[in-house]
Amino acid sequence: MDEIFPYICVVKPLNNNVMIQHDEKRIGDYLIKTYYDESPDDPRSWDNFGKMICFHKTHKFLGDKHDYKSENYSGWEDLRKEIESDYNVGVILPLYLYEHSGMTISTSPFGCSFDSGQVGWIFCTKEDMDSNWIELSGQEKEDRCEVLLRGEVETYDQYLIGDVYGYKVFKVSTCNFGHEHEEELESCWGIFGDEECMTEGESVVKYLRNQDIKEWIKKEEPKQLTDLEIAIKLEEIEREDENLIGLS
Repeated sequence: MDEIFPYICVVKPLNNNVMIQHDEKRIGDYLIKTYYDESPDDPRSWDNFGKMICFHKTHKFLGDKHDYKSENYSGWEDLRKEIESDYNVGVILPLYLYEHSGMTISTSPFGCSFDSGQVGWIFCTKEDMDSNWIELSGQEKEDRCEVLLRGEVETYDQYLIGDVYGYKVFKVSTCNFGHEHEEELESCWGIFGDEECMTEGESVVKYLRNQDIKEWIKKEEPKQLTDLEIAIKLEEIEREDENLIGLS
């Protein structure tokens, strides 16, 4: 089966000690900077719903660890039959890989046959399908399981293409000489998707700005405010945050 597995070249970062900035956003006195995460966790090391069986003659890390040998099968359908005989398979989907200065994985074939091809299967068992939390999802069982499997492949694809990020939140202040200084307050890494990363950073800034207004209330108000009055002031800050985020 080796002839049907495309050659893959993985692009490694030149220097793991250098953080490459992706984006930034200023919200009031706070600054969010997002960076590429150069050493994220492999999603296939998580407690996954599906099992991913892949073959590749060069890169053995693809998918999950398994004991299948590519030389024992004449093609992908042959491997599928073996998987279905070994497991009580409920839903099984093909896996395709495309390589061109990097790689991307999908449950649907790519248009270019020269740089892409099938590399395996992802599946779940009927026992997993019958679990209570699947039943409570409000979807048909098979449809829900297929959504979950495709979601795992999409997450794995983000890992392979480097769509994993971290953020840092800074408090920006201006010194007597008019220079701005950034004080790092919070950070988080291993976030899949740049929009999700920025959204998490914004939620941190929202919390910090709420803390700021609470401190301002304590210091500046001549009387003790009621909880309702504090809540009203926090709503005002929240509306200001939304405006600032929308304009940035």
